Amino acid sequence: MIACLPSPQNKTVGGVWATENLYPGLKTNNTYGTIDFSDFPMHHGFGIKPGQHVSGEAMHNYLQAYAQRSNILPRIDFETRVLAISRLDDRAGWNLRVRQGADERDLQTRKLIIATGVTNAPNRPSIEGASDFEAPILHSAELGLKSGLLTKDLSEKKTVAVLGGGKSAYDAVYLAACTGHQVEWIIRKSGKGPVWVPPRHTNIGPFKVLREVSSTCHHPLHVPHNAD
Repeated sequence: MIACLPSPQNKTVGGVWATENLYPGLKTNNTYGTIDFSDFPMHHGFGIKPGQHVSGEAMHNYLQAYAQRSNILPRIDFETRVLAISRLDDRAGWNLRVRQGADERDLQTRKLIIATGVTNAPNRPSIEGASDFEAPILHSAELGLKSGLLTKDLSEKKTVAVLGGGKSAYDAVYLAACTGHQVEWIIRKSGKGPVWVPPRHTNIGPFKVLREVSSTCHHPLHVPHNAD
């Protein structure tokens, strides 16, 4: 059996690029032609031109198309949470106790790959006085579902404070600024400022090349037709 169990809150493919995680202005770090699978090139139908960074919407549409082309969608159980993992009695595989909605069931498999990544659960800092704060406090992982707090009802512009120095902080600062808010970007002193975002191109001798070309082109995983 081959089954994919994405993050339990996801209803669509893509992980961080699932539709429920997208918000206005979100883009990948990669430009057109450097983030697609080698057996399924990203064509112009996805709305991205050479030299442009791939938008979140285009990235989701591309992964959706790849999943459809590769017949992966029927193997995905969306909105499913893994409750427990244990070895089978004969040690020849694994048992997964999962919950989908109000229903719980067991899945058995000979091989198990855990690929939850680092974005499946928000890491929320403990902030003194947060419970008494009279404005919304969002984690960047919630911007997709709650971006309306920044993009709607803009009659009264307010200050938005962003805590952090990674890419998600960049994205949150950009979204808040583009929607007319005053932004206070807060980075701890030990963080030494925001992470470095490399330029799109790099110089190799007399040549100017895309930085991602040599390191970020995805290669497909080929699964035999008779795989269990």
